[in-house]
Amino acid sequence: MLSTKIKKVTLILFFCLFSIFVRSQGVRQVAISNNYVNTQNYGIVPDDLNQFLCGLAEAGYFNNAFHSGSSNEPTIGDYVVYNEDYVISHPFLTDNTGFALVKLRDFNKIIQIQKSNGQIVSTYDCASNVIVNLPPPVIYFDNGICKCPGATVGDTEVINGITYTAVDNTTIRTEITANNVNLCTSLVTDMTRLFESNATFNSDISFWDT
Repeated sequence: MLSTKIKKVTLILFFCLFSIFVRSQGVRQVAISNNYVNTQNYGIVPDDLNQFLCGLAEAGYFNNAFHSGSSNEPTIGDYVVYNEDYVISHPFLTDNTGFALVKLRDFNKIIQIQKSNGQIVSTYDCASNVIVNLPPPVIYFDNGICKCPGATVGDTEVINGITYTAVDNTTIRTEITANNVNLCTSLVTDMTRLFESNATFNSDISFWDT
C-alpha cells in the first residue's frame, strides 16, 4: 500500500517538474508519428519513405512531443526536447548516429531530426513536396564518412560526444603523432607514407574521407 502511494507521489512530482521545465524553456507541444525511419543521410529521404510517412493519418500513430521553436509549428533549427513518456535523453534522439524521420500530424509534414542533439535539420511538405534543409555543419557525417569540404584547417565539431578536427596535408601528420585519429580528412590530398615507421598503429579510420 505504501509502495503504491510512493509511486503515485513520484509520478505526480515528475509531471510537476516537467511542467515547470516546459514553461521555463518555452517549448511547445506537437504530435509526431510513432512510426519513424532511421537514416544516416543528411537531408530528407525521398519517394517511398516519404510516401509511407506522409500517408500516416490516424491518431493512434502519433504521440506527444515538445520542441523549442517560437511558433506552434516546429521548423529547421528548432530542437525536439521531449518525446512521448520519456526523459529528454530518450533513445529516439540518442540511440545511435544519424537521423530520424517522423511526420508532424497537424502540419502534414515530415521532419528530419539529428539524433545526437534533437535538432530538426530538414522538413518535407507532404502536399507541395517542398524540402527545406538546414545548412550542414562545417564537419558532418555522410554515410559513415566524416566530411568537411568547406572547413578551415583546425575547425572542430563535437559529434556524438567526440571532437573531430579538420586537417590538411601537414596537420594530419601532427595529429597522428599525437595519437589523435578523430580527424576530418576532406582537405587532405596526400597521405603518402603517413604511417611509415608506425608499426603499432591499429586504429579504426574507416570514417576518413579518402
